[in-house]
Amino acid sequence: MEQEHNYHLGFNSGFLLAKYKRALVTKLTQSIRCTSAYLQGLSDGKAEYDKSMQQEKLKELESLRTWDRGGYGPLD
Repeated sequence: MEQEHNYHLGFNSGFLLAKYKRALVTKLTQSIRCTSAYLQGLSDGKAEYDKSMQQEKLKELESLRTWDRGGYGPLD
């Protein structure tokens, strides 16, 4: 149960660090080996943020493509 709690703390920390302190979390996740639930959560949180940002960019690109084809634009 405590490992799960530590994982969630690490995940949330990793997600927020990826959002606000990108360079720091990148250095941390590259230099550490996942030896604890917290560190695994940190790494997974960063990865989840990266995934969500990629999805947002894809949505934006699709919106621009639709607009370019004469559809409704990104500001509609």
